[in-house]
Amino acid sequence: MIQYLVKYGINCIQINDAGKQEETRLKVQEHKAQGLTQKKAAEAMEVSLRTVATYWNQEGRI
Repeated sequence: MIQYLVKYGINCIQINDAGKQEETRLKVQEHKAQGLTQKKAAEAMEVSLRTVATYWNQEGRI
């Protein structure tokens, strides 16, 4: 039973992380569409430039 709960908890965390990653990717794409630079997008989102760079060219990917 404990192993099931641990596995279930890990799965929930992974799903939440995937949702956050998709949300971040979409925000990056919004800023890109608005004509912001990667640096300005990172500042607006309060994330690292590396995070923005990761999602900058990922249109439509998950």
